[in-house]
Amino acid sequence: MNKALPYICVAAAATCWGFTGLFNRYLTVLGFTQTQLFFVRCFVPLVVLGLWLLIRDRSAFRIRLRDLWMFLGSGLLSLTMFGLAYFSAMQVMSLSVAVVLLYTSPVWVVLLSAPLFKERITWLKVLALILVIVGPPAPPDSSPAPPLSLRWDCCMASSPAWDTPCTLSSDASP
Repeated sequence: MNKALPYICVAAAATCWGFTGLFNRYLTVLGFTQTQLFFVRCFVPLVVLGLWLLIRDRSAFRIRLRDLWMFLGSGLLSLTMFGLAYFSAMQVMSLSVAVVLLYTSPVWVVLLSAPLFKERITWLKVLALILVIVGPPAPPDSSPAPPLSLRWDCCMASSPAWDTPCTLSSDASP
């Protein structure tokens, strides 16, 4: 395997992620709803990845019955909530605010992982939490910002949906 391929894949994925907001804005102007955009965003990769796995490694479709709850929780419930919340947030606020709120999810991962998986909350995690909590109220932005209460309302309402895949998946390793 080419040693540069993993780096190219990461760069390609980051580029695709970076353009999500721009495509969302453009396609919304053309009349697509947030639900339609989210469906296409999930369905196309599902088909492509599914076909690739069928050809390359069918064993990837096997799920242990005891892990099924994590796949259902992170795959169906959480990613659906994430997508709809994130795409909707991009419509009511600037892209930079929506992205900054997206990255508050580590707060929820740390807070939920402690009671659910008995993970320790270290001083480094506390420092990271403080930085994540302090940062979102003032993201750099050139467009008119929504009121602070709207930012925090969106953050608190949708952030748990964004991080649940990470929280649930931390116990799903093979």
